[in-house]
Amino acid sequence: MNTLIGVGGVFMLFMVVMGVLLLSFWIWMFFDVIIKQPEDKFVWLLVVFFFSVPGALVYYFVARKKRNTASSVAAVS
Repeated sequence: MNTLIGVGGVFMLFMVVMGVLLLSFWIWMFFDVIIKQPEDKFVWLLVVFFFSVPGALVYYFVARKKRNTASSVAAVS
């Protein structure tokens, strides 16, 4: 009981850090769609904007990975 922060404070700090990280990831994916997405830009903007972090994760693992794989194959050829 003599701890300065306590379990609740550590949990709260963890939640704040996770929130900042998730918000940063969401902003990164949102601007990635705006700047780098060549096709279906409007659809991906809607997905990332309205579905927030889950939408950003879907964009990251589907469209962004596909775009990066296609560009790396083109660079090797």
